[in-house]
Amino acid sequence: MNVKAINSSVSFTQKLRTFFVWAGWLAIVIPSIVFSIHSSFSLSAYELEIEKWVYGYINFGSFVVGLIAAIIIMWRKSKEWLGVVVSLMLVTCTSTSDGFAFWSALGIGGEDFNIFISFFLSLFYTLLFSILLLCVLLIFPNGKWVPNWTRWFFVLSLIGIFTLPVYLCITVFLVQGMDDQTQSLFLNKLPELFRLGVLGIGALAQIYRLFVTKDSLERQQLKWIALSLVGMTFFYILYWLKFLFIETNSSSFIDITLFSLMLFFTYSFIITFAISALRYRIWDIDIVINKTLVYSGLTTILGAVGISGAVLFELYAKEYFNQNSPFIGLIIIFPLALLFVPLRDSLQNFVDKHFKPEEIDFSGSIVEFSPEAQLMLTSSDILKILARQIKEQLDVLEVEIYLKHENGSLFLSEPMPDSGAAPYININEKERLILEKGDVLVPADTSQYSLYLPLTLKRASKPEFLGVIALGLRENGIGYSSSVLKSLKKFGVEAGKVLYIAKLRESTGKNILERLASLERGLVNLKTDLA
Repeated sequence: MNVKAINSSVSFTQKLRTFFVWAGWLAIVIPSIVFSIHSSFSLSAYELEIEKWVYGYINFGSFVVGLIAAIIIMWRKSKEWLGVVVSLMLVTCTSTSDGFAFWSALGIGGEDFNIFISFFLSLFYTLLFSILLLCVLLIFPNGKWVPNWTRWFFVLSLIGIFTLPVYLCITVFLVQGMDDQTQSLFLNKLPELFRLGVLGIGALAQIYRLFVTKDSLERQQLKWIALSLVGMTFFYILYWLKFLFIETNSSSFIDITLFSLMLFFTYSFIITFAISALRYRIWDIDIVINKTLVYSGLTTILGAVGISGAVLFELYAKEYFNQNSPFIGLIIIFPLALLFVPLRDSLQNFVDKHFKPEEIDFSGSIVEFSPEAQLMLTSSDILKILARQIKEQLDVLEVEIYLKHENGSLFLSEPMPDSGAAPYININEKERLILEKGDVLVPADTSQYSLYLPLTLKRASKPEFLGVIALGLRENGIGYSSSVLKSLKKFGVEAGKVLYIAKLRESTGKNILERLASLERGLVNLKTDLA
C-alpha cells in the first residue's frame, strides 16, 4: 500500500470517528432540548408564581446557558474526549427534565404500561447524567484519574449503574404482593441511594484533587470550579434525599430553597468554568467564551426585562386595550430594542476589563534581534537576551534554554552551568514530536515548567528543531491565552533563525581564522625553508 492510500485510509477513519461522535452528541442533546422545552412550558401544574419562576423560567434559563457553553466546547474540542464528556454533562445536568413527563404525555404502552415504560426511559437519561457527572468529578480538568484508584471506582460504578435496570426488572416481579413501603424501598430508595452515594464519593475525590495537586496552575484552574461543581453535586444529592425520605411539596420553603441552591451552583459552575477558560486558560476557547459571556448576560437581562414587562402590561391590557392589540407587543419590544446596544457595550466592557484574554505580541519587540544589532551579538549573548526578555514580559519565575546536541539530546545552554557536564532535559517521545513540529507545549507531568517553547528554523517542508525554551511557573499563577501561545510560536521561529545565523556566523568566522592561521603557518615554514 502506498503513502497516498495510507493517508486516505486514515482520513476516512477520522471522518468516520467524527461522524459517530457528533451523531452520539446530537442523540443526547436533541432529546434534552425536547424534554426541557416540554417541562418548562408546561407550567399549569404550578399554582404559585414563585414555583413557576424557580421550576420553570430560572431552571430553563440555566439549561439555555448550559446548552450554549456545551455547543462551544463541543465545537472547539470535539476531538478531545474530555471536551465531549464535559459538553454532554453540561447539557444533561442543566436539563429541566429527565423525560418522564414527556414520555407519559405520549401515552406509550397505553394505560397499563405507560408509567412503567416512561419510568425506564427516563431512568436511562438519569443514569447517563450520573455517569457523565461522575466522570467529570473524577478526571476534571486534565483528564487524569486522581488518585489512581478512582479509575477502578469509576469502572465499578459504571458496572453498577448499567446493572440497575436489570436489577429493577427482576425486582419488579419479586416484590409483587408486598406492601407499598417495601416496594418503594427496593424499587426506588436503594437504587437512588447507590447512585447518589457514587456521586458523593466523586465530589469528595474532586476536593481531594484540589488539595493534593502540586501544580500551581492546575490548582488555580480548580479553585474556581471545584466549589461550584461540588456544591452543585452536594445540593443535588440533598434535594433527592429529601425527595426519597421526606414528603415533598413543590411550594414548601425547604424544597424551593434546596432547588434554588442547586440552580445557584449550576449557574456558578458554568460561570466559573468560563472564568477558568478565560483567566486561567483551561482550554483554548477564550475568545468564544468572551462573546458567550456577553451575549448570555445580554439574553438573560433582556429576557428578564421582557418577561417582567409582559406580566406588568398584561394587567393593564385587559382593562385598557383589546387583548389582541399589536400595540402591546410594541410597548414590550420598544424598550428592549433601545436597551440592546448600550447594554451589550456595557457588558462587553465589563467582560474585557475582568476576563479579557492576555495579549502579548513578541514580534519585533526585542530590538536586539534587528539585523544591525545581530552583527554585534554572539550566540551566548542572544541566549541571555532571550531568557531575560521572556522572563520579564511573561512574569515567569525562571527561564532555561536547552539546545539540541549532535546526538539529539537537549543540553542546558542558558544559564550555563558553573562546572561539570551540562544538565539535559528529559522530554518524552510524544511531547518531543510536538515540539519538533514547532508547536508550543504545556507539559503534562511536571510542576517545574509551565510551557515549552520550541526554537525552530523554518524550512521548505519541515522545520529544523534547534532546541527548547523551558518557561517556569508564572508569578501571577495564570496560564497562557491562545493569542499569547500563537505569538510565542511565531517568536520561536524568529528566535531560532537569529540563533542559527549567529552560530553560522561564529562557525564561519572560526573557519576563516583557522584558514588564516594555517596560511600563516605555511608562510613561516616557507620562509624557514628558503633560509
